[in-house]
Amino acid sequence: MSKTLVFDNGAGGLKAGTAGQLRPSHTMPNCTGRIKGQAQMVVGDETAHAARDSAPISILRPFDRGYITNWEPEFEVWRRMLGRNFLNADPRDSRLLATEAPFGPLVLQEAANEVLEEERESILKAQMKKRRAELNAHYAREAREAAAKARAEEEAARAAAAAKAAHGRGTRLSTGVLVGGGNTRQRYDPTDPEGVMGLAHSKGSSGSSSAAAASKSPEEEREEDEKEEDDEEMEEEEVWEKEEDVQLDDPAAAEGGGGGGGAGAADLLLLGGGAGKGLAMSDVCIVVDSGFSFTHILPFYQGRALHKSALRVNVGGKLLTNYLKEVVSYRQWNMMDEFEVMQDVKDSLSYVSLDLDADLRAARNVRPGNPIVREFVLPDRKTVMKGFAREVDWDARVKRRQQEELGVEDEQQPQVLTMGNERFHIPEVLFNPSNIGLRQMGLSEAVATCIERCPAALRPQFYANVLLTGGNCAIPNLRERLYRDLRASAPIHCEVNVILPEEPMLHAWRGGSLFGASPEFGSFAVSKQEYDEFGHHICKIRYADW
Repeated sequence: MSKTLVFDNGAGGLKAGTAGQLRPSHTMPNCTGRIKGQAQMVVGDETAHAARDSAPISILRPFDRGYITNWEPEFEVWRRMLGRNFLNADPRDSRLLATEAPFGPLVLQEAANEVLEEERESILKAQMKKRRAELNAHYAREAREAAAKARAEEEAARAAAAAKAAHGRGTRLSTGVLVGGGNTRQRYDPTDPEGVMGLAHSKGSSGSSSAAAASKSPEEEREEDEKEEDDEEMEEEEVWEKEEDVQLDDPAAAEGGGGGGGAGAADLLLLGGGAGKGLAMSDVCIVVDSGFSFTHILPFYQGRALHKSALRVNVGGKLLTNYLKEVVSYRQWNMMDEFEVMQDVKDSLSYVSLDLDADLRAARNVRPGNPIVREFVLPDRKTVMKGFAREVDWDARVKRRQQEELGVEDEQQPQVLTMGNERFHIPEVLFNPSNIGLRQMGLSEAVATCIERCPAALRPQFYANVLLTGGNCAIPNLRERLYRDLRASAPIHCEVNVILPEEPMLHAWRGGSLFGASPEFGSFAVSKQEYDEFGHHICKIRYADW
């Protein structure tokens, strides 16, 4: 049986592993480069090694504004990931599930399908593309179902224990991780094979339907999928037209989930508690995907995106790092050619301010005991191979000032960047892009606007289920700031719950791992023979392009 490989193909990095795993096996920068004076190309992790060795390197990224526009360097990264040093996978006996950015131009989607099929023999056996946000929503929904199943099993075990206790015998219950918020806390063990990663194998009905779908001829499948596609478009319109199914004046419908912006436990990203009339909270959520190139806000209802309400903010990790380079280069050292170093500075020291005025006043007084100012020791590739953050050494700072005034340079002292208001001024661009001249709404305003563009009957549930994913969401205080802003803008009868997993950058990959291990995956993947016969049309049907 061929194994399914899962690639979270981000513009900043590639995460890869086998379906069914909880974590990706390997990660590497998604880029290639050439060292000055050498003809040999460096790929993926080799670019990071070259940068650490202080080699002048020219980086080439396959992505432009979050979309793949150059497949040659992309395939070089994929081939290295599939090689002996990493996945060691046989492309002839492998299937691929790869993520792509939502709302990509149709010409880029068709080009991706065509290139993947042409390189199939050297890359993969069967392939499927999936949007990151869809996988985020899929993983959160399946996690809630798994937790509900675990709770039912525990209740049954408790009932059995009570029955045994009545006869003078006791029983021992297995315990797991408490997950969820509000009144919906339940036990779940993420290492249990019958849990999230084993959930796909417990769905007999789904497996049988997938087998039936796989046995149909491509002509029958195309006719059926065209009909389903039309039905889905009608269903999406009905979401707006039939709001009377969930009434806002119903207390159960107006009640949201969780409370106080709490997050789920460990790796189970459970979407909060509470439910509307006949509506499970796992069916409704807002996915905030803030990554390397952009930030998308996408609402999901019963596993399908509400496209009319989705928004994009053109602020991502790359923009923040480039802005930090400019600020530091103007104020201290010239760091315009040190993208990787400045990315380490941003990841180590940046945070989102919860009181901007107070932080600005505190950062202005650069003196011992300042709670804001920190130092970042720059790598010199001799004694310091990788930069690191530290508390300010005030004595060394005074000594450096004196040496600078005398024109003396101490080679034994490392070069440092002093980070004051830059620590919170850079991430503030996510919430106020107008600070750097971008005429766009910030993250909090975009989430609130996205919810307000959804059907009124669903808005309380959307406010109660805001899921943060992507590397930028790991910035300290981002969840608290977003919760505070949403709480101020949400109606008073709506609960607000902002959910942040411990590793938000892995959430999309875990959704792909779960989906790739399920019986349903086989009915969505496209084979070489099917593409040769039906072309991009079969990809559009199977991948559910939108």
